[in-house]
Amino acid sequence: MGRITDSGSDAKGGHRRSTTIKKQVTPSSWGERFKALNTVPPLVKMVYKSHRGFMVGTLALRLLSAVAPVAMLWIGKLIIEAVELYYRGGQPVDWSYLWTLVVIELVIATGAEIISRASNLMEGLLGEHFRNEVSVRLMVHSATLDVAQFEDADIYDQLERARQQTHKGIGFLRQLLGLVQSTITVLLLVAGFALFVPWLIVLLAASVVPAFFGETHFAALGYALQHRWTESRRLLSYLLYLAANDTAAKEVRLFGLSPYLVGRYREHADGFLLEGQSLAIKRNAVAALLTIIGSTALYGGYGVIIYYTIVGRVSPSGGLFTIGTLTFLMGSLRQSRGLLQGILLSLAGIYEQSLYIRDLFRFLDIEPQVRSKPDALPVPKPISAGFVLEGVSYKYPGSDTYALRDLDFALRPGESVALVGENGAGKTTLVKLLGRLYDPDEGRILLDGVDLRDYDLDDLHRNIGVIFQDFIRYSFLFKENIGAGLSGLAFGVALCAASDI
Repeated sequence: MGRITDSGSDAKGGHRRSTTIKKQVTPSSWGERFKALNTVPPLVKMVYKSHRGFMVGTLALRLLSAVAPVAMLWIGKLIIEAVELYYRGGQPVDWSYLWTLVVIELVIATGAEIISRASNLMEGLLGEHFRNEVSVRLMVHSATLDVAQFEDADIYDQLERARQQTHKGIGFLRQLLGLVQSTITVLLLVAGFALFVPWLIVLLAASVVPAFFGETHFAALGYALQHRWTESRRLLSYLLYLAANDTAAKEVRLFGLSPYLVGRYREHADGFLLEGQSLAIKRNAVAALLTIIGSTALYGGYGVIIYYTIVGRVSPSGGLFTIGTLTFLMGSLRQSRGLLQGILLSLAGIYEQSLYIRDLFRFLDIEPQVRSKPDALPVPKPISAGFVLEGVSYKYPGSDTYALRDLDFALRPGESVALVGENGAGKTTLVKLLGRLYDPDEGRILLDGVDLRDYDLDDLHRNIGVIFQDFIRYSFLFKENIGAGLSGLAFGVALCAASDI
């Protein structure tokens, strides 16, 4: 007959997950780090598919917003030069020209504010559609995975990180759109530099590039911290659930579990807090040092512009450095530095977010091992010969111990069979094999003389009913609990039958 042996499984037949709390994840090289940005195109495609209209509209509004700051700076330059011409040259004021410029700047400023509000609204709506799209994809994909994959600690951690991306994904998109907008604005401002002091671009780069490399480095360290603490944070959520949940309240009080739960929570939470605190202090200390370098370069540029204006230097375009030019260049330099710093920090943020988004796509790429064949057979109705197990052996992934070994027996139609054994002996494992939640490592299971793997998996699940020891109570309506998973006529029949109880 073979034997059912204790595999180290839990009392409910599930494989024990790893108890390792921290997994070491070392930040990769710069080349490997930027490979994480490969997640950007598929994410943008996913957002676009969630709502094409909002995506196109958001991008168009961002492009309009990118032009407004440069246009306002240039109009301001023209206004100051017109006033300067009156004071220096004694020429009469062209009020029509001045008021036209003021009205143009007013229209641009008002339009920019309206566009910004419309963009925020559209991005918020797009975010809701994206969250729904990702949540549905996670639910649909999770339904295709094997039970054994859910019992794998690493895959379950991937699922936990993937679930978190339903909220982070739209933040990633906002950063990406902001990056596009800021890049266009900076390119226009840099074009203005090229007309007057081209080499200011070098000072501009020197003021922001060091901060970019610093932020990117610490972004990698931050991701590594979050990654290796995933399982521990899941444990923290579970401990909090047990300590503050109505279902567990009776046992927590009767068994005096609260001190134990609180103690374990503090132990793990304090460890995570200390490590995160240390990283945050280092990150901000380095950022402060790099800010000094950037500010020095920026004010060096200011000094050059002021000097050229005072001595009346002629620009490469042939014009004098006027007060208007001074205002335009200093405003452009200040805005460019802020925008360029924002761009590089956004790149660091996008890199950091892409590491998390990569977890989402890695989870969606997981393929089930238990699946239907292309030419799968329907389950026989009625069953005539029943189940036959021939030399069935099974051990959980990552375990060297068999949960079932060389098991042979038959289960005929109409028979009632009791599986008796100690906790962890493999009873639930056997039931899961009969329902093809697992496939045996050795041997085969026959249903009416046909290997269970030759039947359509969904049809098999529809024709097998199992009530597990750790069954779930679904917080749905009574009729939904009865008819969940059924459709059409079958749902109506189940509901009518329940009404007679």
